[in-house]
Amino acid sequence: MAKSKGVRQALEGDITGLSFKTTKAKPTSSFPVTSYRLPTALAEAVKQIAADLGVSPAEVARVLMERGLRDYKSGDLVLHPKPTKYSLE
Repeated sequence: MAKSKGVRQALEGDITGLSFKTTKAKPTSSFPVTSYRLPTALAEAVKQIAADLGVSPAEVARVLMERGLRDYKSGDLVLHPKPTKYSLE
């Protein structure tokens, strides 16, 4: 199964039998590394899903973010963010 087909399935809601990348890829200029501050419970949930599927947490986060962006753009996901104060020390 091609990777793009697996992502397409994941974005459509079917994650059974997906073909995720399971080896660590070397960073390239085409895939910038980005980090986000996540609540511990959310990070642990992503790690658990990754362990269950035998893939990296980054791969799970990527699929979830792609699905969320698609749903947001289509109007299926409505966001009500709460402002957060960040401080530099």
